[in-house]
Amino acid sequence: MKTKFMAILLSGILGAGFAYAVDFSKVNNQQLIDMAGTVKPKDYPDYRIEVNKRIQEMKVSEAREFREKMRLQARSVYDKMSVAEHRAYRDSIREEMDKKIQGMSEREFRESGLRRGGIHGMGMHHQGGYRGSRGDCLGNGYRTR
Repeated sequence: MKTKFMAILLSGILGAGFAYAVDFSKVNNQQLIDMAGTVKPKDYPDYRIEVNKRIQEMKVSEAREFREKMRLQARSVYDKMSVAEHRAYRDSIREEMDKKIQGMSEREFRESGLRRGGIHGMGMHHQGGYRGSRGDCLGNGYRTR
């Protein structure tokens, strides 16, 4: 009796958790654009995965236009936020993205489109450049002549 009650309780909790998750696969492209910048942080990883799937199916010109519309929509929403609100939103999105990524295998991670910026997971500007290229190593024994 006690195990039946626990099973029903557990299935109810899990069912309620899935009921609140948004299914972005049933949303059209214009609605995805309108959601840009307003997606709840807990739903953001699934939103990004769906956007990536749709972009992969589009032609290059369509994908560029779609991404540009999303960027402009998100920018208009962010402009209405205060700096503190935007930072809190951004940080909560990062936390949710990290949680989602931790639960994935490497293959799922690559295929999901959650990797930020290129093949190695970082954009060109985050690689640090060449040693001493910004002049920050001048006093450390490198290029002191």
